[in-house]
Amino acid sequence: MPLAPTQILLLRHGQSEDNVLNRLAGWSDSHLTDLGRAQAERAAQWIAESFRPRVLFVSPLNRAQQTAEPLVRRTGLPPRLHEDLRELHFGDLDGLTIPEIEERFPGAWPIAADEADLDYGFPNGEVRRAFYGRIRRAYDAIAEAHQGEAVVVVTHGGVISSLLSHLATGDFRRWRDFPVRNCGIVEIQATARCHEIVRWNVVDHLSDLPAW
Repeated sequence: MPLAPTQILLLRHGQSEDNVLNRLAGWSDSHLTDLGRAQAERAAQWIAESFRPRVLFVSPLNRAQQTAEPLVRRTGLPPRLHEDLRELHFGDLDGLTIPEIEERFPGAWPIAADEADLDYGFPNGEVRRAFYGRIRRAYDAIAEAHQGEAVVVVTHGGVISSLLSHLATGDFRRWRDFPVRNCGIVEIQATARCHEIVRWNVVDHLSDLPAW
């Protein structure tokens, strides 16, 4: 008899200081704002009451760990830190605004922004193809290791949107078609044969909070 589908919730971290400042937030380790912490509390309440997870995976970056803290308190689940759930590493451009990048690295941004080039490597950072590969491997490993269970994965917008793009279209590069708000939730049912996106960018739990 086949196992029940693995239920996977992908939770984007709450609003961070870098989000507010429009900084390119990859591995730069900013903290949540007051709004981000409130978003995390709302998300934790919704997940604990509606989803009842058995396993919790978290990106090791501060903004993801801080988002997971209310969920840890409500569920008692130990957070399993997973390095491959980190955001894309922008290298020398990490933590900068676009105007700052254009000032410090003239001509670099148009090349970096060409998302069609999978083999582009951010200076002292990560190659896009490597990023897409590691997040898909991490997702597949989690789904396979926890068949039939309910799993929450607290991670980043670029990770979630890229995974959704690949699951829906077979192409990571269409990630802009799958935006996810801070503390927005994506639900996926995964089997050995199929990964079904049940719903994405669920934000009902944030309805009483400012949109930004």
